[in-house]
Amino acid sequence: MRSKTLKLDRNYLITKYDCLKELTELSIQVNQRASLEKGIFDGLVNISSLTLTTSELTGQIDSKVFNGLTSLCRLNLANNKLSSLNDDLFKQLLQLLHLNLSSNQFDVLPSNALSHLASLEHLDLFDNKLIQLNVLDGLKRLMSLNLSFNLLQAIEADTFKYLMHLTSLDLSNIKLFSIQSDAFSSSLIKLDLSNNQLERIDSFTFQQLENLKRLNLSCNRLSSID
Repeated sequence: MRSKTLKLDRNYLITKYDCLKELTELSIQVNQRASLEKGIFDGLVNISSLTLTTSELTGQIDSKVFNGLTSLCRLNLANNKLSSLNDDLFKQLLQLLHLNLSSNQFDVLPSNALSHLASLEHLDLFDNKLIQLNVLDGLKRLMSLNLSFNLLQAIEADTFKYLMHLTSLDLSNIKLFSIQSDAFSSSLIKLDLSNNQLERIDSFTFQQLENLKRLNLSCNRLSSID
C-alpha cells in the first residue's frame, strides 16, 4: 500500500500498521477501542500527523506506544477519557509541534510529562479538570496555550513568565479568582481571562506585557483595577 494518508474513522478496531511504512497521516476517530498496545505504531517512521480522538482511550497510555515516531509533528488525543500521562510517553517525539489533549479527564499532570517536547509550539488542554499547572518547564518554544474550562482557580507568580515565545494564552472559564504579579510572559499578544471570578486586578499584573494587543476580561466580578 503506497497511500500516504489513511483514515479509519468510525470503526471498531485498531490494528498494527507496520506494513504502511510510507504513511504520513493516520486518523482513527470514533473507534470503540479502550487501549493502545505497545508496538501498535512500529514501523511508521514517516508519520507526521496522528489523530486518535473519541476512541474511548482511558486511564494511561503505555509509555512505549509512540516510540519510533520521530517524524511526528501533530498528535491529537482529544475527546478521550485519559486521566494521566506517563513521564516517558512523549520521550521520542522530539519534532512534535502540535499536541491536543483537550476534553479528557486530567486533574494533575506529572511534572515531567511534557519535559521532552522542546519543539512544541501549540498545546491544547481545553476542557479537562486541571487543578494545578506544573508541566510547562522545558516548553521554551511554546507559542499558544489553551487552558480554558479547567479548575485552576489561581495563577501563581512566574507560571508563564519564562515562556518567551508564548503569544496566545486562553485562561477563560477556569473559575479563576486570583492572579499573582509577574505571572505572564512579556511576549503575550492575546490573553483571554473571560468568564472567571476575578474581583480585583493589581496594576502590576499586566505591567510587563508591552506586546499585548487583545485582553478579554469580560464576565468577571471586577470592581477595580488598581
